[in-house]
Amino acid sequence: MRKPTVFSPDAEPKSEFQMTNHVQRRVPLYFFMLLVLAVLFFVFRFWRQSPGADAFARLMNTGKGYYEQGEAARAVDAFQKAAALQPTHPDALLNLANACLLAGQSEQAIQCAQQVSNMDPQSAAAYYIAGCANLRLRKFEEAIKSLQQAKAIDLKVNAVSLQLGRAHMELGQFQDAADQFSEIIRFEPEYPSANFFLGQTLLRLGRQEEARQALERHQQLITGKPNPPADASTFERCVYTQMRVPFQLEQPDRRGVKVSFADATQSAFGNSPASFHGPVAVLDINHRGANDLFVGDGDGNFRVLLNTNGTFQPNPEPIPGIPGAKFTRCLVGDVNNDRYEDVVVLSEAGLRLFKFATNGVATDVTRFSRLNDIPAVDGALVDLDFTGKLDLLLVTPGARNVRVLRNLGGNGGSPYFKDITQTSGVPASVSGVSHIVVDDWNNDDVADLFIGREAQPALVLTKLRGGPLTETNSPADWPQAGAVATGDLNNDLRTDVVLAAADKLVCILGGLTNRIEVPLGDFRVNGLLLVDYDNDGWLDLCAYGAGVRVWRNLGNAGFQEKTRELGLDKLVKGTVDSITTADVDNDCDTDLVLSVEGRGLQLLRNDGGNANRQLKLRLIGNRSNASGIGVRIDVASGLWRTARTVQSLPVEIGVGKHALLDSITLHWFDMMLPTTDAKLDQCLPLAMLEVQWDRTGSCPYLYAWDGQRFRFVTDLLGTSPAGLHLTDDRLVDADSDEFVWIGDESSFPPLDGNYTLQITEELREVLYLDAAHLLVVDHPAGTEVRTTGKLL
Repeated sequence: MRKPTVFSPDAEPKSEFQMTNHVQRRVPLYFFMLLVLAVLFFVFRFWRQSPGADAFARLMNTGKGYYEQGEAARAVDAFQKAAALQPTHPDALLNLANACLLAGQSEQAIQCAQQVSNMDPQSAAAYYIAGCANLRLRKFEEAIKSLQQAKAIDLKVNAVSLQLGRAHMELGQFQDAADQFSEIIRFEPEYPSANFFLGQTLLRLGRQEEARQALERHQQLITGKPNPPADASTFERCVYTQMRVPFQLEQPDRRGVKVSFADATQSAFGNSPASFHGPVAVLDINHRGANDLFVGDGDGNFRVLLNTNGTFQPNPEPIPGIPGAKFTRCLVGDVNNDRYEDVVVLSEAGLRLFKFATNGVATDVTRFSRLNDIPAVDGALVDLDFTGKLDLLLVTPGARNVRVLRNLGGNGGSPYFKDITQTSGVPASVSGVSHIVVDDWNNDDVADLFIGREAQPALVLTKLRGGPLTETNSPADWPQAGAVATGDLNNDLRTDVVLAAADKLVCILGGLTNRIEVPLGDFRVNGLLLVDYDNDGWLDLCAYGAGVRVWRNLGNAGFQEKTRELGLDKLVKGTVDSITTADVDNDCDTDLVLSVEGRGLQLLRNDGGNANRQLKLRLIGNRSNASGIGVRIDVASGLWRTARTVQSLPVEIGVGKHALLDSITLHWFDMMLPTTDAKLDQCLPLAMLEVQWDRTGSCPYLYAWDGQRFRFVTDLLGTSPAGLHLTDDRLVDADSDEFVWIGDESSFPPLDGNYTLQITEELREVLYLDAAHLLVVDHPAGTEVRTTGKLL
């Protein structure tokens, strides 16, 4: 703490020279301080979040305050301004819809809710708000449709059932209304409004004693408690009417941890790195937690290099390939689901599929798999049709078209592929393709296809669930780009795309309109990848060609080049034709394995990245493909979150300083499986097993009460509403009416006086069901009744 200045009358006054000299000494100090403050001011202005983002957050929080105070008109005004700044932000639109509902502007509430449901068909909140607004407008049939959609998405929100019951009451459908209110009470007996409305409904059904009991129960529940006004907003209030405010995402430390790369080629490969070359892939032979390498060896052959803490020992025998062929890409995934990753290598002279088994033993199954004489220069493994088997997407030499091969093999046996390009949806006009990537662009948990083209604009073909790829929604303003990379750059749990244009990298953020451009100068990009080299939980940019360049992700502040600081400007000499990333020395940071033209392999060891933590996962798919290729992983801890789509192995995710993760959520084929409160065990992969269902299918499930529990009966609607594809060109005709045998009096007794059935949509698809009726068949004793309408 600074001491106060004391003026003493006895002190000798300083001479004029002394005072002047003292002031002169201070002038440079003041000037320096002002200069520093000015620099800090402009640095802050440069690095801070954009004014638009600040204004949006402020308006959202302001509107939330007004809404919670009941000032509906002022809330509407704030959220309208927020939505004007970010017109496609679902939270802004949902907040505006709720504020309009509170303000009595039901038509406007419906419009906002419909915008959200158009962007996100799984938004239960949007359907709920639309249903409540229609109920206020006395459009009861429309209200029921919207509320049923909300309930189909999430059965656990009792307010939805309450609003459904009210709509049925208004239509005079008193039994349907009573069913909704009774369901609420079964799960939440102390729900006052449900007891009140149930009593009113039972009165209209003539069930006087039951009505009296329900109304008495209502009085008991509200006695001695605050009694809110019985208006529409009171009954509507639930999780869907709560305000949503911007998530204050934890940003990366601007200074970061100190990282540098060191050349560990000699210690890793001994005296033979020049004989090994790309393309390179990572395998974990025998699943022992080590990142082994599959590399090119000599003229058209390959070899497995077994890893022991960063030192590689070649397998004794090479794996024959195609003599004279120059292989350009290596794809890894378990193509026959036998729990061993397999390898597909691509060249203009043809491809090879090597099936792996214990101890790295490889078998060439190319011919048996019907892949012989198929040339390709780029490709990807992806489960396009949700069969749990990895299909092949290939880029052909010459015209550079995209070819689609479906995997028809059985689990555990040898795969075999069929060309389905003509029915895949890939336009025949797509040519000049240089690179392809598979990721989910529109956040619907379906893999889409990104296509890079040097002489034409890049494009994305979105996959329709149960349908083909389509070019309909491909953005028209993407630049020409020879290389493409995808990932969650801004940690908003949406896929972003990076395009390598002629003189810059263009980062396009999914769901947002702003773009980030990184100048390249005259650096020509051969390839592009996203890698978190410092484990801070943010994907960095890495481009390679005549050397390697790296830009660190600074979150809202953009990207900053770190090539020189990392030592890469001096370590890499020559043209790099491929890079593979993995923690090869088992110290929990990401190393780089380069294939340098004419020089062979070069291993660059990461020194310092493990100052932050790294999450390693081993995915074990059952219904999904065994390798987990295409699975999306959401990770969250505190105010940090990120998403990754598994495009290659291994799965290594930087998580910053977080030692305890709040959640790890895997989006498998049919379900999302969260793991909560996961502690990191440094450098040991965490096995994530996909739950194996006793019954699997792709249709709604029917359950019937058997006296003790709900018994699974069958799946439904196999050929409705549009028919069922047996093959690409053979369709079972649609059958909109289906009869299902449920049981008899012994296997299907009543529950509380009612015969009770449940129809569930347990897989990720849309349920098309207009009505369900219970039919009773009287038949002679000793005979059985069976339906002939079930698809066999």
